[in-house]
Amino acid sequence: MKDAEHVLVCGPSGGGKSTLLREMHDNFSGPSAFLTPKDRDGPAADPPRRVVREGARYPSDIERARAWGRGNKSPTQIIVDEAQRAPSFVDGEGPLADGLHEDRGAGVRWVVATQNPMDLRTRERGYGPVQQAEYWCFVGPARDWHIGFFNSNNMSDCVSELPDEDYEYVVIRPVASLAPAEKIVYRGETSEAYA
Repeated sequence: MKDAEHVLVCGPSGGGKSTLLREMHDNFSGPSAFLTPKDRDGPAADPPRRVVREGARYPSDIERARAWGRGNKSPTQIIVDEAQRAPSFVDGEGPLADGLHEDRGAGVRWVVATQNPMDLRTRERGYGPVQQAEYWCFVGPARDWHIGFFNSNNMSDCVSELPDEDYEYVVIRPVASLAPAEKIVYRGETSEAYA
């Protein structure tokens, strides 16, 4: 099984992150779990290929999703909305941090989303979950702390490429040695159907 490629989704409140996550969940070809602490109308579950957990409790639901993902025999996606609420990002320990560090080889792709990516920086292990992400997907117009995040990660040449409008997004491969044009992987706009 091919190693999974983790994704960090970040952007301002109301910029379209959760909309994009719902779209990613719906369009993933294999098993996918979507965890969000937000309460909203919608299905509680849609097994066996899809699992939606509204009002998720972190870290217990993350731990269950991780065990489920590792048990699948095909590439699996686990989406964690509002990831800054997961204790893994506060203290550097827990199932989400462990999943990001250990689950690529098991075919588990973690997609973590937060408003402020600075919350996800280096922790006790010497490097944080952000360094595990193969791609950064930035949704909506940047704020000062987002620009600071790019600058502190030697990615300042991508700041001018960030979206100007809500629901627009850009996918970036965060490899400092790449030329700016090679870092931008994709540009898009989220679908209104998922809002």
